[in-house]
Amino acid sequence: MLVLVSVLAVHAARSADRDRQGILQDALNQGYWVARSLEFGHRRMTRDENGDGMRDLVREILGNGVVSLLVLTGDRTVLLASDPTREGARFARLPHDPGAGGQVLRSDAESTEVAYPARFAQAMSGMPGMSGMPMQHDTSFDAAKWVIVTLNTSQAYARYKSSTIQSILVLLLTAGLGLGAFIALGVMQNNLKLAQIRRALQRFVPRTVQELIEDNPEHPMLDKVERNASVLFLDIERYTRLSEEISAEILNHLVEKYFSAFLDIILSHGGEINETAGDGIMAIFTGATPDAHALSAVTAAVSIREQARTLNRSRGPQEPEIRVNVGINTGDVLIGATEIKGETGEHLTYTASGTLTNIAARLCDLGENGEICIAGATAELVRDQVALNGPLLTHLKNVRQPVPVYRVT
Repeated sequence: MLVLVSVLAVHAARSADRDRQGILQDALNQGYWVARSLEFGHRRMTRDENGDGMRDLVREILGNGVVSLLVLTGDRTVLLASDPTREGARFARLPHDPGAGGQVLRSDAESTEVAYPARFAQAMSGMPGMSGMPMQHDTSFDAAKWVIVTLNTSQAYARYKSSTIQSILVLLLTAGLGLGAFIALGVMQNNLKLAQIRRALQRFVPRTVQELIEDNPEHPMLDKVERNASVLFLDIERYTRLSEEISAEILNHLVEKYFSAFLDIILSHGGEINETAGDGIMAIFTGATPDAHALSAVTAAVSIREQARTLNRSRGPQEPEIRVNVGINTGDVLIGATEIKGETGEHLTYTASGTLTNIAARLCDLGENGEICIAGATAELVRDQVALNGPLLTHLKNVRQPVPVYRVT
């Protein structure tokens, strides 16, 4: 492990040095062409007593945004500068001999300064004019010995800094991974286990139960608690007769097609599929307030009814019309696990239990031709947003008192 870290450290240091040398070389290359541009421009000019031609050329070079300062010096005296106030002053940072390829005078995070030997007099000597005679030129720059170019290299250094930081982070990460290998492996195994549990639960278990198991896989808190909820039951009308009239394969296909559409509607309205049984679905809605979850349940039921009608219009020639009846009730209910024990083991069912749930199931049985029947408690919460017919006091199976039943129009 130490050998690996050492190798990576050496590699990172070498890579950082290469990047920095690359920045300096790029600056030298750019500065070289700036110096040559000055010489070429000077070559194209006739004598200019005021030097305005060269000043215009300097301003044009500065316009590219890369060059921030340009100085033309004699021995150590500034002859021409992008900042005119510096002309006539001494320029202290001059190399003895930068060579034809130039020399870096200084470099920091913002800029890089490079120097090149000036060759104005040599470039002009012997250059023919339009008439074939030697061209006149501005002799005031024949004494120039150096071209000093200051380049904006802040972006290049920012990339260099980012690359260096990345190399350090890779080194630290490698060391950290080596030191914490066993911990990381344990975490990965635990995450894999949770992912496997999640994939399995998504197909068979309500979202609330999934969250409880994920929070505590070893001992999930599935105890029953009293909550205010809206319970929705739906079933396919005449399911038993349909099973006698069409093949099991076609009926199973229809149930899957219709229930798949209903599942998306229930989930999109904040409900949870608690259980499915052949031709029926039980869903629980537990919003922030009774008004909210009651309206979500009723709105979901209306969307289910419309979806069933849409699917019926596009059904195949061998497929019968499917009508879905819905029953909804709202109130306090016990939500949690029901434990069933036997000699061969035990079984847990997560559900909402109580009289409220029983009444919702009976209301579903009461419906005909795709009706949505809701109890009085639900109607009181949604009557301002939903059109209703009723109430009609109705005796439901195994319910002592008659129940006010409303139908959603």
